[in-house]
Amino acid sequence: MAGSGAAPSLRVRRPAQPLSGQGGMGRAAPGQGWLAQQPPEVQRAVLAKARPLGLPAGQHVFHAGDAEGGVYGIVSGGIGVLVPGLGAALRLAGVIRAGVWFGHGPIMTGQARSLSFRAIEPAHVLHVPLAALREIAASGPEAARAVGALSDFTIAIAIATISDLLIPDSGRRLAAVVLRAAGVDMGNPAAAPAPLALRQAEIAEMANLSERMVGRLLKRFAAAGWIAPGYGSLVVTDPPALHGYAAGE
Repeated sequence: MAGSGAAPSLRVRRPAQPLSGQGGMGRAAPGQGWLAQQPPEVQRAVLAKARPLGLPAGQHVFHAGDAEGGVYGIVSGGIGVLVPGLGAALRLAGVIRAGVWFGHGPIMTGQARSLSFRAIEPAHVLHVPLAALREIAASGPEAARAVGALSDFTIAIAIATISDLLIPDSGRRLAAVVLRAAGVDMGNPAAAPAPLALRQAEIAEMANLSERMVGRLLKRFAAAGWIAPGYGSLVVTDPPALHGYAAGE
């Protein structure tokens, strides 16, 4: 469970599995995210060093406190971002999806991992080892700038997360959190959302609300036709309407 226990107790026994063939490689630079906005030579260098991996639901990519390592780019599926809290408890802060790269902290700081990441559903990612990323960054000024730009994209995700949590109204805050976790761009509410394979308790954790409050609000959203809840899952059926509510329109 995302919100309880110390990090060591959450380690999984199964290693990430390499994908057969190179089917995921061509989808590694979608029309958004860090890699898609870098020069073609940087894209080629990153993809040449990348190793495709398949992650089953529930598997951790890495834990806070782990030794420095490489970066990961999401090809498909959702990865939960887990933030260490008081008493070493992990709290689910959000879900990131295709186009997002994460895990670059060690190349900037030389220190251990500060966050944990876990697949909330079956996911495909690309892994670029730290040594390979450093090699790319050292290949020239443009490549160094591109690797450094990873921080800007991470900050943008953090700002969006904080912005959602600063919404004072509980219903609007929950709507914004659900949209973000489903991968709906708030600037493009017509974007197709991904089904959320999350328990109600996990959604409550992300929105900083009680599980009871989330249950009442989700029933209201469902009655309005904005979402279709299921057992351990949720689908946003009307992103523009839910976006409008979140924005207070």
